[in-house]
Amino acid sequence: EAARERFKAELLAGVSHDLRTPLATIVFTLQSLQKFAADHGAEGRAELLDLAEGEARRLSGLVENLLSASRMDAGQIPVRLEPASVSEIVAAALTDAGGDAALSVPTDLPLVAADPALATRALANVLSNAAKYAKGSSIHVSARLDNHAVLVEVADRGPGLGENPERLFEKFVRGVDADGRAPGLGLGLALSRTFMEAQGGALIASNREGGGAVFTLRFVSWAEAARRGG
Repeated sequence: EAARERFKAELLAGVSHDLRTPLATIVFTLQSLQKFAADHGAEGRAELLDLAEGEARRLSGLVENLLSASRMDAGQIPVRLEPASVSEIVAAALTDAGGDAALSVPTDLPLVAADPALATRALANVLSNAAKYAKGSSIHVSARLDNHAVLVEVADRGPGLGENPERLFEKFVRGVDADGRAPGLGLGLALSRTFMEAQGGALIASNREGGGAVFTLRFVSWAEAARRGG
């Protein structure tokens, strides 16, 4: 009982912190635009609006992850598989994550069996995680055909994943401890793996040769999924 109460207190503190930061930034930005409109040129206004949009997107992702975690614990994550384009999933995930990445995603890859919403959320969480922990490092997203599957890899040159990358897929585990930890509740990667497995795919993590991390999302091709279903 004491352990549960500590967990609740830590979760509440984490949620409060991670909600407060983007909300404060959004409020400050909007107040600046409203009260000091005459002092901001077109470029300044655009920068402030971009900042507010980015924080709103981050806030939306956090709330979505919390809701998804609740549904996951209750076994209520609906999955609707359909033939999906990997390039479209990558594009949507980059928009949701609000970040930049170098892309090597061929447009002629076969369609995959995926729930586009879940697949996009899974990849967006991985991209957001890479952006948080690999600051100053470029992120590279690539895709390739591997037998009857399509692999999407998110690679960076950040600090890497340590000796036990698997621990990062546990709920509420963060990659950086103590006061220097990056923002977030430690839910994103756990949810991403659950989303991928719910679609018949997989998500694995490994340290990148030469330094950094690689996250690989495996999607089953639509043709192979249809063959198995038949």
